[in-house]
Amino acid sequence: MKRIVAVAIGSYGDVEPFLVLGRELQRRGYHFGIMTFTDHKERIQACGLEYLPIQGDLTEMTHRLLSESKGAKHSMDQLKEMLERTPGLYENFYEALSQANLVIYMQFGALAYHFAEAFRIPCVRTFVYPFDVTRKYSSMFPKLKDGTLSCAMSYVASD
Repeated sequence: MKRIVAVAIGSYGDVEPFLVLGRELQRRGYHFGIMTFTDHKERIQACGLEYLPIQGDLTEMTHRLLSESKGAKHSMDQLKEMLERTPGLYENFYEALSQANLVIYMQFGALAYHFAEAFRIPCVRTFVYPFDVTRKYSSMFPKLKDGTLSCAMSYVASD
């Protein structure tokens, strides 16, 4: 049986699409697990899907990932500190992804991409919000003036 692992780092809105996808893929004969924080464990298991843990505090991690950046160095320092405060994170990813046949992840789960590459597992990046490059607006930086080149470039910068 093919084993698919989805990585969702975020709120219920980030997990919900994988619940729907996972139930349908299980109905079609695939094994589907969702790797995320314990905040979502009960909901995942209630849907009959495998819960795969990510250590750490979801609220703290999303705050760090979504806080207003004070420059590239500050962002890298935030990421480094977050990883240091979550010592089992790499082990979680190793355990969850080493036996997968396909990895699906969203933007903040990009660490999954590197594990999939190392394990030579096909990997798919998904989005639950518009992320096609456009000048009309910036989905990641709402303070940018709409209709500008900066909006278009924000998609490239956050990729």
